[in-house]
Formats: sequence, structure tokens, C-alpha cells
Amino acid sequence: MTFDKSKLNTTLDHVPEPIREDLAFTVKWLNENSPFDIAMILLYGSYARGDYIDECHVLEDGMTSEYRSDVDVLVVIHGKNTNASVRKMPGVLLKLQDQEVLSAPLHCIYESAVRFNSALGRGEYFYQDVITEGMVLYDDNFELTAP
Repeated sequence: MTFDKSKLNTTLDHVPEPIREDLAFTVKWLNENSPFDIAMILLYGSYARGDYIDECHVLEDGMTSEYRSDVDVLVVIHGKNTNASVRKMPGVLLKLQDQEVLSAPLHCIYESAVRFNSALGRGEYFYQDVITEGMVLYDDNFELTAP
């Protein structure tokens, strides 16, 4: 059974502008640098839900204390996990995470389309959470399995 993708969140209105710019950069960068065809890119976690933290406090001694939620992104690549993807994709993601133009820490993971749909079909919590609370940043008409 196929998931009705019209139910997926696509609006980033609640996300601060600098993070929206980071996400646009991330999607463009991944599409230009990934050694694999990308099926979907999804924002999940606190920025997708809207409960992110972006705080800066000056303490009594003049020191600055900052905490900023990281930006969680899941990249779904076409096909199955292969030895090639296990070797290549983590390096690509590390290069992305090291980009100095990003305004917030980026936590980027990947999953094969086959594994992603298999996990959705079995109702695995993390993948259901990504689909129900996450935001679609990129989709090449990838067919999702219904949980």
C-alpha cells in the first residue's frame, strides 16, 4: 500500500530564516555532490516540530552561554545499501556538515529507499515520526510505503 504524500508537511514558515537558508543550501549541495540519486530529503526533529532551542545568555561573570538545537536531516537514496554507499555517503555527509556557510550545527543521516520503505511498512517508530512530524525538503516522486 502506498502512502498518501499529500499528507506530508512541506511548509517551513515556522523555521527561522537562517535555518531555511541552511536547508536550501543543504538540498542544493546534496543534489550536486551526492554519488547517489536522491529520492527524498526530509527535515525531522526539533526544527520540524517547532520546539527547537536557540538561546544565548550573558552570565554574571561576562561569559556567554549558548545553546542551539542541531538541524536534523534525513537523506533517502535510491536503491539498497551497498558497500559502495556505506563507504561513500558518510564522507559526503561529513563534507556537508563542515560547510562554513551553515548557521547552525547540521546532523545529517542517510538511509536507502529500500530500507526506509521496509521500516515504514513495519511501523518502526523513528521512520513514522520522520513522516508524520517531518518536513519534505526534496522529493523526486519517490513512492512511500504506508505504515
